Formats: sequence, structure tokens, C-alpha cells
Amino acid sequence: MSEELGLQDVVRVLRKRLIWIILLTIIGALIAYVFSAYFTTPVYSASTQLIVNPKQNENAPLTYSDLQISLNLIETYKEVLKSPRILEKVVQLTGYSKGVGELNKHVKVNTVKQSQVLSVTVEDTSPERAAVLANAIAKVFQQEIPKILRVDNVEILAEAYPPSSPVRPKVFLNTLVGGVIGLFAGILLAFLLEALDTTFREEKQIEEVLGLPVLGEVGIVSTAGRRKRPRGLAPTAMFQEEEKAKPKPGTSTSGSPPHEGRVEV
Repeated sequence: MSEELGLQDVVRVLRKRLIWIILLTIIGALIAYVFSAYFTTPVYSASTQLIVNPKQNENAPLTYSDLQISLNLIETYKEVLKSPRILEKVVQLTGYSKGVGELNKHVKVNTVKQSQVLSVTVEDTSPERAAVLANAIAKVFQQEIPKILRVDNVEILAEAYPPSSPVRPKVFLNTLVGGVIGLFAGILLAFLLEALDTTFREEKQIEEVLGLPVLGEVGIVSTAGRRKRPRGLAPTAMFQEEEKAKPKPGTSTSGSPPHEGRVEV
């Protein structure tokens, strides 16, 4: 195989080892699918939403500074939502057995930019437990925030419900990734097998690798139609031919004119 491969050589190698490429692609996708669907624990996500009211007095006019204060408070609320003070009460309320530290790892608090809405998301292997924990965090936070910051401007906008499908694993995406990995593995194997194959199949391969010109070709000689002769009979047949060529003793076939027509014994 030459050191540099042209486009035609690449296509030839891929076509030659196509069965390996297809096989490894299927195997990669199948392994990823089986692992994702049967050996990975599904994780569910449930979310609840909180809204921060800019002003507690409904009769007072709303100013720009009030909005800014509310937006600044949201960043503080995000930290308070995941604080031990809130999560400890959630663990006590729900009976969550894994503790505050593990719960903190599965809680995410997000906000939309320039928005007064907080989204609390909890991930768990149980869809029902994920919803219960998310709602408990929102409820405990609403109860505790007046004690912490002396404000009562948080309302629950939407409760969390048990999700119907998991967020992880993504079976289709994992299967697709597994197939792509198998495809590249098959292509790599194809060129590896081609590199290890030292058989010359074309004249140009001999000229490129050895640097020698091809003077001729030896065709394949078929021996299918030949009659096989036993080795033991071959010398006997040769002697028989020689005996036939020898004159018999006492017989002369020379020295007599053709017109006499006689033979001396």
C-alpha cells in the first residue's frame, strides 16, 4: 500500500471493507441503545415557578427603582433557595433520606433575564419525588423569606407535577452517537486492514512499492482437463515405445532392393 492515498484509493478501500464499516456501525448503535435503555437509571425533572412582586403596597405607584430592587433581590433569592436553612426544612418535611448535601446537588434555580420569575427544578430517579421536592422547596422558601429578609413579596406562580418522561438518558441521541462512533471505528479498521495487507493486486502497486517495472504477466494454467497418469506406469510406457522402435532379432529390413520383395530370416 502506498504511503499517500488518492481519492480513488480511499473509495476503493471503503468499498472493499464496506461490510466491516456497516457491521461496526450497527454494533456501536446497538450497544449504545441497549446500555441507555436497559442499564441506565432514568432521571426525571420537575419544576415549580415563583414570582417576586416588586411592591407590597398595591395602592402605591410602581417606580423604576422598585423594579430594580426586585431584580436585584432575585439574585439573592437564588442563593437562599439552595441554602441549608431552606433545604433542611425540606428534608424534614418530605422525609428525603439522602440528606441536604445530596438534595443540593439535584436542585437548580434559574431566572429569565430581566424577569421576576424564579424557576426551581429538582431532578430525581422518581418522577413523583421530584415533584414533591420542588413544591416543598417553593413552599418552605415562601414561608421563610419574610423571616430572613423581612419582606413578603414571593408568590408561587406554578406548582410542579410528576413528569411523564425522563430527561436522561436520551436514548435516541445516545444511539446516534454510538452509531457514529462505530462508523469511525469501522473506517479506521478498514484502513488498518488495508495497511496490513501486503498482497499485490495491480501492476501499479508493484511499481510504486518496489520501484520496479512489470515486464510481463504469468497466466493461470488450468490442469482440470489433464488426464492423470499413475507414476508406476509411466516408465513402462516409455520402455514400450522404445521396444517398438527397435528391429526384431533375425529380421533385416535393409540392403534388399524394393523389387525383390523378400525378407531373409
